[in-house]
Amino acid sequence: MGLLRQFGNRTARFERQTEGQHHDHLICMGCGKIVEFENPRIEELQAHIARQNGFQIFEHKLELYGNCPTCLFKEKRMSKKTREERGA
Repeated sequence: MGLLRQFGNRTARFERQTEGQHHDHLICMGCGKIVEFENPRIEELQAHIARQNGFQIFEHKLELYGNCPTCLFKEKRMSKKTREERGA
């Protein structure tokens, strides 16, 4: 069983869904790379916050948007090149 997941405005991906397994995502705004990760502490914190507020969670998703190391390097290199061209 799987589902088509939409990540922001740019990326969609088919993911296999396995009962009882959950993961979250890091999404690169530069190249669209998606990194899946699992972190029990994040899951525990979400459950704790839900309990504190009287919520029962049925499903959730955590998507963190930023730049991957490759895009950060390219951005830094381009920024340096621009400064050099301006004579800074």
